[in-house]
Amino acid sequence: MPKVILDDQVARALEEGGESEVVLYDASGRCLGVFRRIDAKSLSPLSDEESKRRAANPGTGRSLAEILAELPVD
Repeated sequence: MPKVILDDQVARALEEGGESEVVLYDASGRCLGVFRRIDAKSLSPLSDEESKRRAANPGTGRSLAEILAELPVD
């Protein structure tokens, strides 16, 4: 997912603005798209229940070495 780094002034304006959507333009006035505020939890592929289950059972998964060992080598 591409990232855009905002300076402090713009970031603060977005955080404090209370707007749910902001139209973004470049310096020439060309519309780049719409910024929509989302809940960061919605980015997780795991449900709340699955996150809680995994947090309650740390260390029950496979190690990185085990996972890498199963990957095909080209």
